[in-house]
Amino acid sequence: MVNKKHMIHLTITLHLLAAITTAYAHGDKVADKQTAAPKKAQQHETERHHETHRHASWETPPTEFASYRWDRWDDISVAQRGKFLFQQQCASCHGADGRGTGPAAKGLAHAPADLTQHFHRAPGDGDGYLFWRVTEGGTVEPFRSQNSAMPAFKSVLSEQERWEILTYVHQRMHGGFRPDAGKHNSRAEDEHHYKGGAKSSDAHQKH
Repeated sequence: MVNKKHMIHLTITLHLLAAITTAYAHGDKVADKQTAAPKKAQQHETERHHETHRHASWETPPTEFASYRWDRWDDISVAQRGKFLFQQQCASCHGADGRGTGPAAKGLAHAPADLTQHFHRAPGDGDGYLFWRVTEGGTVEPFRSQNSAMPAFKSVLSEQERWEILTYVHQRMHGGFRPDAGKHNSRAEDEHHYKGGAKSSDAHQKH
């Protein structure tokens, strides 16, 4: 017969082994959670870095820009020159595809705009907004209050060069004018139906 004292020792030993096994198992789960947490945070950070923003509508440009008009949107040679300038000046933030996920975008407080989403319906219907945005960048309201890091390209590019970039964006990112041209079904859309005036830019005159 097994000694009763030995039985007690054996029982205690088994309980200790069970406790140790449980402790190790719990430790492994904790370690897994601790390892998973940084991975999850890193994944979230990566997703955040790839955020962009899409405009619900375009702001109405200041009066001095509202009548600007460009009539070479379909000129391939202009777009080719604009492509080179876009790669130099814009792709680092907006990305080569214009979706706002360039290599420099992740370090910005305000995500770059997705250029593939737009409200450009016809020549003169949005030209002023586009030229204003490239000219003044994020240095004017409401973009300054949104922490936009977009530079004012008026100090870097000539008017002609700004139109060339916009022509490239029009052909490459916009894919031409919006198919709903002429359809203005809301107040927000009506506010962005710009009518050309007497004023035009130097770049418009150089074609």
